[in-house]
Amino acid sequence: MDGVGYITQCPIEAGTSFRYIFKATPTGTFWYHSHSGPQRTDGLFGALIVKENEIPEGLPSFIDLPGNHTLSLLDWQREASLDLFVQIHSSLGYYEGTNVDQVPTTNNQIYENTCSADGAEVGPVPYWSGIINGKGKHKDIDFSQASLSSFNVESGETYRFRLIGAQGNYAYRFSIDGHNLLLVGTDGYFIQPVEVDYIIIHTGERYDFLLTADQTGKTNYIIRAETLEVNCDTLERDGGLETNDAIAVLLYDDSSIDKAVIQANYGTKRLCDTENVCKVANCPFENYLTGSGYDCSNLHVDELQLFVATPGNELPKSKAVNINSTWFFNFGFDSAEFTSTVNGRNFILPSTSPQTQGYKQIDSELCKDLSDECNLDEDDCTCVHTINIESGLSGKTIRFVFSSLNITEGFSFAHPIHLHGHSFHVVKVGYGSYNASNNRVNGSTPDISCGTPCRKAPTWTGNTAPKDISITDKTIYKDTVIVPAGGYVVIDFIADNPGYWFLHCHIESHQLEGMALVINELESQQNSPPAGMPLCGNFSWSVENFKEKLYSSGGRVGFQAWEIILFAVFSMIAGN
Repeated sequence: MDGVGYITQCPIEAGTSFRYIFKATPTGTFWYHSHSGPQRTDGLFGALIVKENEIPEGLPSFIDLPGNHTLSLLDWQREASLDLFVQIHSSLGYYEGTNVDQVPTTNNQIYENTCSADGAEVGPVPYWSGIINGKGKHKDIDFSQASLSSFNVESGETYRFRLIGAQGNYAYRFSIDGHNLLLVGTDGYFIQPVEVDYIIIHTGERYDFLLTADQTGKTNYIIRAETLEVNCDTLERDGGLETNDAIAVLLYDDSSIDKAVIQANYGTKRLCDTENVCKVANCPFENYLTGSGYDCSNLHVDELQLFVATPGNELPKSKAVNINSTWFFNFGFDSAEFTSTVNGRNFILPSTSPQTQGYKQIDSELCKDLSDECNLDEDDCTCVHTINIESGLSGKTIRFVFSSLNITEGFSFAHPIHLHGHSFHVVKVGYGSYNASNNRVNGSTPDISCGTPCRKAPTWTGNTAPKDISITDKTIYKDTVIVPAGGYVVIDFIADNPGYWFLHCHIESHQLEGMALVINELESQQNSPPAGMPLCGNFSWSVENFKEKLYSSGGRVGFQAWEIILFAVFSMIAGN
């Protein structure tokens, strides 16, 4: 019941329905969304909240009203996502071996690259505007004409808020004017509460926080979700970037939105400097530049701790991991066409769903030798990239090492990576090499080695894993994690969920280009599909079959003895 088209089922046909049945566990903040083309970025998504029967003892008391306090964040474009995706390709041209900043400007190119605080690149498409629960404001629209979402609280009460990162491309740095946020959960699991000023949330992630309505004197407070963009030269926000945000309004005591107050306060932001340092959770880089006023210390994703310990029988045995249960995946752009890949390969969807119609049917479409660089002559760089977790690893600890190394192209991206079918423990985050004077990432981590270009799975440098990979029963549990630019993330989970699971970057354009693969987990233990499950795939018949069908009704359609029968075989490559 995972729902990814051409992997666990056929896509739901127009005018038809498909009933999903699943157990409502685990509890927490989730979301549903389409995996067909760019439908999700164009709005086909929604919140899916599973409430707890009981809140764990020790957490602060709070009011939980998911229908009132769930916020879905989206970077909104003025064009359909597929049109924009095509425009990216036509404007950049994808010159092999060329830094994107050096690509000649064409008539279609409309985007000047921006960077994050570590100098890594931020977005492959231009930022237009942001919306929260479907409402927002573009910079050219006056506040009086804007439609903003609002969220009500009563003075003195504490509420649980839920953030869902539904963006297509951009990470957001989230805050609420005048209020601190008590971070209490991520991706469906409670964590040890930690007070922060900002939460960074990338596409696919979810974070829960508690807000206490303890302010006086005002009834309207701006809720802000700002992109991480800075000027690439200065690594600072300039005037043009001040509008790269999505805003909503926190209302006290049944008040209504006062747009004049919102406009007056819009340019006045939280003071963050050396004397008033702001704490930022979930940074996709090691830290902000010293003196910037922002601090990530002790708030990186692998430094957060679960509130409820993982039971011993559910905890991966990380010390037992060896080369046979470890897989490396590099999410980069070292492809033959300068596009998004995993280990140099652009993923394409198979013609049938292996989960419902069998693995053998897609055998000819699979990538061939994954242990070596892809072979252009054999078309092994654009294929159905699949790795197999064999039955001998059932119940054993599996380790994935996600990296974002860009060996030849000269730029770096942070990637939000999502694994279907499992939550996982984040046992280590490693960062790229930095220039100490300006905090710029200037190279890849020394812990991982890859070829030049990096078109096959990397390895630990010297075939020796870092010694500080460790797990405890409080190690954070997630299903989506940001891989730092030039760095890596190590995750551990237990192979106990047979199925075909999609593993992909959640940046929509990266996924569409092929930054994805399939995990075939414990094939021999997988269930057969329900009776009547719709089928998909190729259709082929012979000229003889055609003639037999043509004359089966007893009639004839005026063919001459010298007739020539033409037939065509049509194929469709389905984009994800």
